[in-house]
Amino acid sequence: MSAIADFQKHADLARLMKAAACNDFATIAELVSEGNIDLNATDAAGRSALLHAVETHSEEAALMLIHHKADVTVSRPPDYQTPLMLACQKGLQQLIERLVTVEAPLDTQSARDGDTALMKAIRQSDAWAACRLASAGADTDTIKNKNGDTAWTLAHKYLEAGEFNFFKAQVEKQRAKRAEAAAKELADNVRDATVLQN
Repeated sequence: MSAIADFQKHADLARLMKAAACNDFATIAELVSEGNIDLNATDAAGRSALLHAVETHSEEAALMLIHHKADVTVSRPPDYQTPLMLACQKGLQQLIERLVTVEAPLDTQSARDGDTALMKAIRQSDAWAACRLASAGADTDTIKNKNGDTAWTLAHKYLEAGEFNFFKAQVEKQRAKRAEAAAKELADNVRDATVLQN
């Protein structure tokens, strides 16, 4: 790569990071249309444009980056929080919905405290986000953070009674779905074993 091309690549990356942080989706669109930008490139601190957008509440920029296939599994050093975790901490509901829709990882844990995105939503007393993540299948019972709490135990601490009851209903629906899927899998395994024996 020539020195000029290398300089242009670095300049475009700097423009992308700034645009993401400033919610400048026009610049992001321009860079994407030029076709020479890697939306998943990271800056010197290891942060992608999507992480910059979420960290600075630049929801429209984040949505545009996701639309153009930015990596939603990326995590922020040094605590390795994902875009979904950050969106839950900041109460960015439209972004949370989009991240869930594109199947961002629900149960990744932060290196700092061991919290998942659901745990972070609960700590913010964001019942909508907690219910949305629970209904999407986020773990409520088995993953523990560094304090030994599950999302279920945190919900008891952080959600008000009415919010907790709504959350509980979503969790119970998911538990029923998982139990039904497990029963079906067991029945299929028994049927297959019976066929093999005959």
